[in-house]
Amino acid sequence: MKRFFSKSVFISLFAAAVILTVVIAVDSMMKNITIVIDGKEQVIATFKDTVEEVLEENGITVAERDKVNKQGSEVLGKKDLIEIHRAVPVEVTVDGIKASYLTPEKTVRAFFDVEDIKVYEKDKVSETMDTEIVSGMKLNIDRAVEVVLMADGEEKAFLTPEKTVEAFFREEEIAVSALDKVSSDLAEEISQGMTISIVRVTKEVVEENQMIAFGVQEKKDDTMFRGRSLVKQEGTEGERVLTKEITYEDGEKVGEEVLETVVIKEPVDKVIHVGTKVAQVAKRPSASAIYASRGTAVPSSLSYSTAMRMEATAYSNDPITATGTVPVRNPNGWSTIAVDPRVIPLGTKVYVENYGYAIAEDVGGAIKGNIIDIYLNSRTETRAWGRRMVTVYILN
Repeated sequence: MKRFFSKSVFISLFAAAVILTVVIAVDSMMKNITIVIDGKEQVIATFKDTVEEVLEENGITVAERDKVNKQGSEVLGKKDLIEIHRAVPVEVTVDGIKASYLTPEKTVRAFFDVEDIKVYEKDKVSETMDTEIVSGMKLNIDRAVEVVLMADGEEKAFLTPEKTVEAFFREEEIAVSALDKVSSDLAEEISQGMTISIVRVTKEVVEENQMIAFGVQEKKDDTMFRGRSLVKQEGTEGERVLTKEITYEDGEKVGEEVLETVVIKEPVDKVIHVGTKVAQVAKRPSASAIYASRGTAVPSSLSYSTAMRMEATAYSNDPITATGTVPVRNPNGWSTIAVDPRVIPLGTKVYVENYGYAIAEDVGGAIKGNIIDIYLNSRTETRAWGRRMVTVYILN
């Protein structure tokens, strides 16, 4: 029989078969593993079986807080994936208290879920829940607290994470005017259970017409017998317009202030002639008479030249008069009054009904015509005095 293959050819074929077998065997044992670390990918060929062996072979370490998609003892397939998320440091501050974490999570939401960090309704977080976690990230959580607001006739409870009253008003769009009265300072810190009240303050400017009482001038007439009198001129009331600013708190009137007074019609005094035909003994008021009167009844020994009906207001807490003296109220002596010098010259000594002896030592912007302003020691006394008609006696 004829031989088709020489010995050398046979040996070559045998060697090729062996090599092919080895190659097939090696290829069947080799694994192609894709390793992804924080998004960076590499593909390696390995004969190792488990995740732990492959990572060790390639010098890849896994820290305690790192996150791996497979267990270390898990056997890998011929083509497999190992994914590693490295843990990064994150700082969380809750109402001023800081805590440090290492996390491999990729979003704030996932990080909070894993670490069991609760975020409640109205809590304020410095980042959105879908924000990506980065190394060194600092997250701040302001816990919402309950605040009660009393305003505009209502009481309402709020949950707010804001730290100051001003920030709370801004966040909740609560309007506060410059006139409103707030129970707490705008810079005051918010606290749990805090109650804040707002009193709404408004002002209104109005005009009011007011009659001006006429004065009464009593003029001595030595052509008439004592005890008789004669009206020489009837009095006529004047008129003035007061511009007032009225203040309301929560709709209730709480005060008013006169801004301007305009006299549109001057009053005309009533003039009465009083008979003095019988001589009247004229003498200065003695110290005992001053003490006895104390500003009430008119002393029987009073010696005067003219008596006038005048409107009397009161003032206090004025450090110095227009004549340079210190105003006083002395029920046992001479007190201070403000006058219109055109009616009663400065320095004139008078007796004021229901007030007592006084010296005209001061003037005032509103003291015009038949008006005097008596000095008292306190605002309580001035309010009690109010505005009244009195007889003013010009002393001899």
